[in-house]
Amino acid sequence: MHQMDVETAFLNGELEEEIYMVQPPYFVHPDYPEYVCRLLRSLYGLKQSPRQWNARFHSFMQSIHFQRLHTDVSVYIRHFGSHFVILALYVDDIVLLATSLPAMNQIKRALTATFRMSDGGELSYILGMQVLRHRPTHTMHLTQAKFAEGIVKKFNTSVHKHYWTPLPLIRQQTYSLHNEDTTLWVHDPLSKEYRSILGSIRYLVTCTRPDLAFALYARSTT
Repeated sequence: MHQMDVETAFLNGELEEEIYMVQPPYFVHPDYPEYVCRLLRSLYGLKQSPRQWNARFHSFMQSIHFQRLHTDVSVYIRHFGSHFVILALYVDDIVLLATSLPAMNQIKRALTATFRMSDGGELSYILGMQVLRHRPTHTMHLTQAKFAEGIVKKFNTSVHKHYWTPLPLIRQQTYSLHNEDTTLWVHDPLSKEYRSILGSIRYLVTCTRPDLAFALYARSTT
């Protein structure tokens, strides 16, 4: 299991529409300062950029004989005789799984020949999840301890008590956020701070901590 990153991914998208922009500051043509630029590739900030990057990458994967899964359009698979490679793409983050190192390296060479890539080596940390492998027992563990610690640090919730999970249903409608110099009591579930905390914890639930789902749902609906 290896990981790679596409550098400036959105710049690889090929535009279908005619889009023009003013000349960037300090890059104005001295003879034609009133001219505008016609874009041939997508740029960061264009609403078309994510879609065009995805279309460009999909076209490339088809050209090297990968098939996209119908159940998850971000996952591709290709067989090499008795071996196979699985590629998962999340915007510009790539996870590669292969049954042999030569097959893995072949795909890496194809990727780096087409896009500007950075090779992260063996998969260790992806999308807030840390990957821990224990080869003697052929096991793998996913943990989001660092992500959870980041939530605690961001919202300064270290003063709160610890509880075992799964949590019991507690009817509570008042939530507190502790800052360095003040304590803000949030009574409105739609407040920005409340939604931010809830969204952060929901990501834990989605990835590695389904045991938090009941407590989170119960608290968010009281």
